Amino acid sequence: MTENKWKNLVQQHSWLDFNNPQNFTCDNYFEDVSNEVPLTELYKIVDTCYANDNGQFITILLSVENEHLRVGYEGCKYVLQVWNKLKQRVYQQPLKERLKSWNSNNKYVIFAYKESADRQSTTALYNKQISYRHSREYVQIIFLLAQNQIVKVMNLEKTDELVAVEYFTKILYCCYKTYIKVFYLDFAWNEDPTQPVYIDAENPRTLQKIVPLKNYRILGMNDFFVFLETEDFQMTTIEIAVRQIQQKNPLNDQESIVVDLEIDLHSKRELLPRKDNKQIQFLDNVNNAQDDELIKTLKLDSITKYRVVWNKDLMFAMSLREKSGEVDLYCDFVKKATIKDRKIKDIALTFTSLFFLLEDETILYFDHNFDNNITINKARLYPNQNIEFQSIFIKTVQNQVKIFKGFNIQRTDKLTAEVYVSHDRFISVYDLNQKTWVVHFNYQHEIICQMLLQREIGSYIDIIILENSLVFQGLSGKRDQIYVEVGEDQKPAKLPSKVVCFTNDFNYTMTQYLVVDVSLPAQSPLFKLQCIVGSRIDYISMVPQNQKEFSVVKLLVKDQKKGNEKPQVRILIQTQEDLSLYLETIVYDKQTQNPSSVTLQLIKKFQSIRKEIKGKIHSGYVYDEKNNGFFIFDEENMYFVTNTNDQEKIITFQDVFCVGIQPYGQDEQFYALCQESKSSKNPGLRFFSIDQIREAKKCIMTLIKNIEVGTLGLIAWDESSQRMGMMVSQTSIIICPMLHRTVNRFQGVPTFESVDMVNMKDHKLFIVSQGKILTFDIYNGKKLDSYDLDAQSLGVDFKDYVRTINKKNLGKVLFVSKVQENDQNLYDQSQEFYKERELNIENLRTYKDREGLKTYKFIYAEIMSEKEVKIHMEFYFCTYQLDLKSKNEKPIYIHISDDMNTMICCFFNQRQFMYSRVQKTDRQIEWRRIKQFMKFPDILFQDRKFLEFFSPCLKRYIIFNNQNNQFQIKDNFNKEFELNIHRDILRPDSDETKLRQAINRIQWIDLNTMRILNEEGIEKIYKIDDVKKEFIPISYNKIPFYGRILDKELDSLENDQRYYEWHDHPYYKLRFYLQFEMQKQRLQVQYQNYVSSCRFSKDLSFYDIQKVLFNFDQDRIQYYQHSFTYISWSLIEQIQNGSLPVEMITQKQLETLTLNILPNGNTIFHVLSEKPHELVKLMRACHNETEIIHHMPMIYNYQKMTPMHLLDKNVDITTINDMLTHLSHYDLDHHSRELKDVVPQFLKYELPILLTYLDSRFKQTEQIKVLNRVVLKDDDKTIFPEVIGYRDEVFQQKILETDSDAKQHQSSLKFEYLDLPMIFQQGDPNFKEFYNELYYMSNYAFFKNRAITSIIEFNYQNVRTYLLSFLVIPFLMFHFLFVFYTNLVYEHRYERDYVNANWTMAIIILVFAFYFFIIEMIELIKLKSNYVNSVWNYFDLIAPSSVITVLVLQFLEIHEIEINQDFSRCILAIATFFMWIKILQIFRIFKSTGYLIRALIEVMDEMGIFLFILLLTLITFGDSFLRLSNGNPEDEQFIEHFFFATLFAYRMILGDFETTEFGQVGLPLVWIFFVMCTILVTIVMLNLLIAIISDAYSIVAVNSVAAMYQEMAYLIHENQYLVPIQAQLKHAHKDSYLVVISNLEGSTKRRVNPTVNKINQLEKKLLNQLTVLKNSNTKTIENQNKINAEIYDIKSSLHQLLKIQAQQNKHHSDEIQKTQILFHKHGYRKILYKDLKAMNLVFLRGCCQKFPSLKGCQLPQQDEQSLYRTDSNETLFHCYKCSFDVCQKCYKLNFGPHYHSLTEVTLRQIQKLNGYQDGWQCDMRYYKGCIRKDAKPFDDNEQVYLDDACKVVYCHECIFQYGV
Repeated sequence: MTENKWKNLVQQHSWLDFNNPQNFTCDNYFEDVSNEVPLTELYKIVDTCYANDNGQFITILLSVENEHLRVGYEGCKYVLQVWNKLKQRVYQQPLKERLKSWNSNNKYVIFAYKESADRQSTTALYNKQISYRHSREYVQIIFLLAQNQIVKVMNLEKTDELVAVEYFTKILYCCYKTYIKVFYLDFAWNEDPTQPVYIDAENPRTLQKIVPLKNYRILGMNDFFVFLETEDFQMTTIEIAVRQIQQKNPLNDQESIVVDLEIDLHSKRELLPRKDNKQIQFLDNVNNAQDDELIKTLKLDSITKYRVVWNKDLMFAMSLREKSGEVDLYCDFVKKATIKDRKIKDIALTFTSLFFLLEDETILYFDHNFDNNITINKARLYPNQNIEFQSIFIKTVQNQVKIFKGFNIQRTDKLTAEVYVSHDRFISVYDLNQKTWVVHFNYQHEIICQMLLQREIGSYIDIIILENSLVFQGLSGKRDQIYVEVGEDQKPAKLPSKVVCFTNDFNYTMTQYLVVDVSLPAQSPLFKLQCIVGSRIDYISMVPQNQKEFSVVKLLVKDQKKGNEKPQVRILIQTQEDLSLYLETIVYDKQTQNPSSVTLQLIKKFQSIRKEIKGKIHSGYVYDEKNNGFFIFDEENMYFVTNTNDQEKIITFQDVFCVGIQPYGQDEQFYALCQESKSSKNPGLRFFSIDQIREAKKCIMTLIKNIEVGTLGLIAWDESSQRMGMMVSQTSIIICPMLHRTVNRFQGVPTFESVDMVNMKDHKLFIVSQGKILTFDIYNGKKLDSYDLDAQSLGVDFKDYVRTINKKNLGKVLFVSKVQENDQNLYDQSQEFYKERELNIENLRTYKDREGLKTYKFIYAEIMSEKEVKIHMEFYFCTYQLDLKSKNEKPIYIHISDDMNTMICCFFNQRQFMYSRVQKTDRQIEWRRIKQFMKFPDILFQDRKFLEFFSPCLKRYIIFNNQNNQFQIKDNFNKEFELNIHRDILRPDSDETKLRQAINRIQWIDLNTMRILNEEGIEKIYKIDDVKKEFIPISYNKIPFYGRILDKELDSLENDQRYYEWHDHPYYKLRFYLQFEMQKQRLQVQYQNYVSSCRFSKDLSFYDIQKVLFNFDQDRIQYYQHSFTYISWSLIEQIQNGSLPVEMITQKQLETLTLNILPNGNTIFHVLSEKPHELVKLMRACHNETEIIHHMPMIYNYQKMTPMHLLDKNVDITTINDMLTHLSHYDLDHHSRELKDVVPQFLKYELPILLTYLDSRFKQTEQIKVLNRVVLKDDDKTIFPEVIGYRDEVFQQKILETDSDAKQHQSSLKFEYLDLPMIFQQGDPNFKEFYNELYYMSNYAFFKNRAITSIIEFNYQNVRTYLLSFLVIPFLMFHFLFVFYTNLVYEHRYERDYVNANWTMAIIILVFAFYFFIIEMIELIKLKSNYVNSVWNYFDLIAPSSVITVLVLQFLEIHEIEINQDFSRCILAIATFFMWIKILQIFRIFKSTGYLIRALIEVMDEMGIFLFILLLTLITFGDSFLRLSNGNPEDEQFIEHFFFATLFAYRMILGDFETTEFGQVGLPLVWIFFVMCTILVTIVMLNLLIAIISDAYSIVAVNSVAAMYQEMAYLIHENQYLVPIQAQLKHAHKDSYLVVISNLEGSTKRRVNPTVNKINQLEKKLLNQLTVLKNSNTKTIENQNKINAEIYDIKSSLHQLLKIQAQQNKHHSDEIQKTQILFHKHGYRKILYKDLKAMNLVFLRGCCQKFPSLKGCQLPQQDEQSLYRTDSNETLFHCYKCSFDVCQKCYKLNFGPHYHSLTEVTLRQIQKLNGYQDGWQCDMRYYKGCIRKDAKPFDDNEQVYLDDACKVVYCHECIFQYGV
């Protein structure tokens, strides 16, 4: 795909921008797939005066944003609402203007108001009619504790300039900018409490006082605290107190009246001046300024915004200054800090946090945690940077106010989904496709409850309960207008009285319970339970009436039956005394099967735990139905209730603040909405698992999405639209797909029945339905476009056509007309399709008339784009009469080729015809019949809707040839073409079912390409060679989880069985049907598809790979699927950023989490490569020491990197080592191809686990496992390349002896694949790097590894051949000529008789020299810088170069150019030296001498440091001798200069010295130096040199085999370029693996000890004689004993030989050799007996009378061992791998009696297996105890075999006898 298309895709979906980490997030994905219902288009919370968390009332101001809703609020734009802490609205008042000055406390709400309209009014004031002016301005006081009575204070001055108002006990505080007016209000209530009381502020009886605050600006007032701005722009707080001065009322002595007010002001805390001198000096100049001038001056950097809250009686405040952008932080009325280093644009304050908006729109915040030490240093980025900063204040009220009562999601008949939202008196409907509010229903009274109830099976209805107890069922009213008044004319049901509470809203339930107060006004309260079920309201008499209020909660129960629509439900009644648990039983109408009534049965009363529950329960779930265990939530806490053995226990998890839950899946997992609060631990949308909480005994809720959760805890759940919804605070509702699923429904997609055709192009899904083309986005499931088809321009109206029988409607779809056509309208040529020969028989009814054959019009159409449908062809065709309503329609299956030139029709009466296309016009065609199939392969039909055995062009097809029992490919147009499909490629069977199953495993890709899947899950793509008529494999893949996806889901499967999809339907056309909740299985299928796509299409762009990761469900086209879930992506990101540790993930979550493939191809293992500690914990959670718990994908991401590549990129060797440990558990082809390029890096790191990992890569397939008793053609050929899924016939011809005589010499062999593909192939790009790392490796242990030695051996033979051909043999010829020439010709080159011979040989030698010089240049080019790293390359280059130089010098001499003879001779000597050195190099090639050459190199390497020290020592003594020598006369000096001084010391250590020439100067010292030199250098240094050489040689000698392989690796690395490309390709197929053969009966031929072999042959001969004697009964028992004694003597001899060998190799006693014994499960290691004694172990079992032992089977045995045990019910332990059987007694007494796993079975279960028809026998009978008959103790140097795990010991003879 072009890069532009990918860019366009990224622009549409930013979360696909893999290269931008800020875009590639799960949050961006969530926003893309979600729909937002903007509640702010209905209401906005514009302000609140709720600032004290201890307050009892919450006052908010709403803005009515929808003009249609304003009709219900008398045209007002604003609404004042007051809520209490029980989330109940206690007051509401519409307002036309926004409030500016207002306040509230625990008793009152006060606000200043100025109406917009002018009017003159009169009202009753103290029962008098008084007219007042400025009636539009007043202060209103609402008395919340006095039935919301209202007092209005009229005629206040400048109400629009009021800064704050407050009211306490008849004292009204009006705060202006620089002063406070205090009023005393004396009034009496009206008789009618609904009428307000009016007070005139100018009335003389209204006392007032003015409190001036000069030089200060009032910011606000809360309670008795006034907040002021000081001269230096600080905020200070004063407390105001008003005392009422009273005196007796002159009119009534019994009363007192207030005559004056005294006001006291107190500063709350001391105030320190700022340290900013400039501001203070400037302010000193304006101290005498007037108020207005002061305010104007303060604007220089005045406080532009302040916020104050009280939380737990602790005051927090912050102020923002206008000019500087600095913020002051206050706590407990004291300034704690000033933020100066950041320019802050805005501030916000909640009860828990402080928020800051920076100039770059970044939002910072920090939690104060009730700590008065607040500082900006705690600030961090707010998680939701997209939040509107001005709405952050809503956090203070979102947990208390419940503006919206509920909502639900419903699909409509208009291919859309609608959201129904209830609020106040309204229900508003939002269309998700149109993204607009479509209608508002006004119910005249406040709605208290909205729910979606199941009324009938599959039918749901809205239930709306009003405040006046009316119950409406369904949304009443016409939808043709946007505002609908709903009155009582709709005949709603009526509840007996006011609803007190109701159950939580679980969508799609059948019942809703209500608690109502049925008491009369003058009576005590009386509460009873009612239930809405179906269309009835039932009184629940089973629950007694109660005088105290109680609540009811519906507890869901896990549905045990899949698809059950009637789950068991429990009802929990909470009273003040106890909890009562009831079982709900719904009674269904016998005729309609709809719910009609409900009964409750008391299960248990819980009294002892009631006191532990603090709040009102709102949600719960029964997790233990048997013992009635359940968990519940109140407003704050979560409670786990257990009831084991009638003992009630409760566990409380505090501070959860969960407001709603929703179960999902079948594993007791839940979504939870948790509020943010001052002590909340888990805010946001979370999920939790019951099992995890029960195990951990703590509330573990994992974050899914960080959203603001308000009071509405409903998680709407709509299965029909596959959407869920939740309310975000009070601002919006998010409608999103099911976040835990990989498959979800397209938004607004029609039902399958109404879909005409489907196509997918450019990651868009096109659907034609009801005359429209609907376009859907495959990434987010949203509808992109709807286009009306013009039937006239298209020439087709799809209403007149129906689809023909087809499994899917994808791509080109064939339609047939609903009405038959008249014959006269058809073309003449078409008559032959149904023309029937008429028989001259009277009253004969033709076949055509009898069967209803009619002519119909067909069209072949395809969706091309979002606005185009193309009609490819129209034709008339004769078929049976179509009865669209009848189920007995006689089907005709029409299959049209991909090129639309051929058609095959399959009729119900077993007739099949082929037709060829004849074009008539652009669209109209005819089909001309070209053949009728006489041998149509009907038996291959699995589903007649598919022609799997035909190629897409219908030219070729597969049949089954019964004669040769093979599948064949035939050509419809070329009768001579016939190709047999070899049995190994597609295995046939005479059984028809298995034949169809074989066809289900093929896929025609094109005419010459097929994909075939074998029974083991190995799929290959073959190219058909038409010339050679053979299948050529192109690529292959081993499908992960093959046969294991549904093995645990189907009850019909037994333990060891697997379910293979191709048993029932075509594998590549129709995968098995998976339920929505089968997320693990769906992810496994996506993983399979991803692996196949990446491996079969290596050049596939990642844009194309997205088609695999994002697609639509092949079974249900209305659903789209992807390779991950949102929950998993969210968890991965949280683990990545460190907020969620891996250990918090449950095993159930890991089961799916590890299989998620993110859009960039990453798995969780890719992501955590940057978090190695978490990655290690994850891998260890997914694996144990021996098996895989959860699968670890090792796949490429979009950068072609696996997790291992990312670790290698970071050079994280420790984690690589750990990952290799776990990868060793995986099967063949799981990861080997993906990791082949990092294997050289593993060698470079010399990882400790690498050797174990490489040993684990020897794997067997079921095909190769059967080759266990065979004869090899070549015993030396034990390593060869072969593909997986090879052809048996070719394999046997190449490797095995198949003649009858060979069967007599069969041996037990084990064939294994080495799962390191391609890296051993010389054409592979990683081959050189692999051998390059081996080249530099010094650890011999790697060259003992079986995998590495196998690769080396395989390649060495090929390289060695060309090495001999191109280098060794030519060099030997070259060297022979050179030696001959230099010794016999060169010295006589100037003599006349030798001139011709000289030139002839010189030219030949020169050619050879240039040949080798060119080869070295080629090697230099190939190896590049690596060339200089090998010392042998210097020899290889110097030898031919020096020879060329010698011949060039000779040429110059002949041309009379003077050459220095010394120079010429030196060059010749150098050439001779290096020519002979190269002869030494040749011995590297041979295995017997290669390690010696290697030893020589190692010795030279080890000598390097020593020689340097020796040189320094010689210089030391030489220079000392020189100093003494120079003191003698010149003729007596014994050293000439410095060089000879060093040479003098060197000659001294060789014994070449003359003591008489030491001179006379310092003679004693000369002798001292002489003695020191001879001792230190001659004795010490030379012996040290010998020791170094000995050690170096011993290392190589001990590791001679490893050194040999190391040298072989060097030779391969240096000389691989010699092998031609064709030879490289021929040596190993590109998709092949190395097959390594192991001899299970002993060592291979080349390693057999001749003595041991001879003794074994003799033993076998004697045993054969013994068998003959037993059968003939001609010998006596004494003879048998004699023979047994001879056998024992032979074994004793063998034992002595082996003992001698052990003594010779005792220095290798620490070498570990693993072996296995038939009667024990663990391997044994060889150890010397003296080392065993030193371990002081207590042995549990063994042999040789030295250790406790068991002998034979413990069951009573018959004399004849041929008798079998035949009790079919007898229990035994059976090995399915090698048919080893053990009885119960032996199994219990032995510690693991076999090296394979044993399964407990009965004879009946295995009687169908081969060899068990007559019964069974315990194979422990073959164990007769120790072979040794003597009781002699072990020798100390004798080798025994020890199992460390079980402390079991066996002698060598027993291992030899019983070993495996």
